[in-house]
Amino acid sequence: MAKLRPKLTQWLNNWVYPHLSHTQIFGDLVGFTVSQSGESWYANCPRCGRIGSFYMLPGRQVGQCKSCGRTIGWFGYLRFQEHGDEDRAITRIAQLAGIDTGPDGETRNRGISRDTLGDDRPLGLFTLSLPSDDPPS
Repeated sequence: MAKLRPKLTQWLNNWVYPHLSHTQIFGDLVGFTVSQSGESWYANCPRCGRIGSFYMLPGRQVGQCKSCGRTIGWFGYLRFQEHGDEDRAITRIAQLAGIDTGPDGETRNRGISRDTLGDDRPLGLFTLSLPSDDPPS
């Protein structure tokens, strides 16, 4: 698994993850369901395929397989679904979080830019920087 850049991690933690849930990210997994206690979720593992072995706990942005031991985060899962394309995963997770991407390619409320990420790669739809270092209240 590729390590995320610190500024991307900060953007995800402060601006994106607070607006997401396991259902939005992992809800398409085969067997996705809430546990009997109603306090966690489980599904078939997206990596090894073991039935019902991938579990997700509240308050965490990851799931873990009891069979193969893999821990898969929300962004990592979307990047896996996008065949390793980080830019497409950024676009998808932003859209799931309700970050408005306009027809001109600019995000209207909170977003990410090459400067925010700290490199020169193009980011498709995302062209603005964070309005501040403080997360939304």
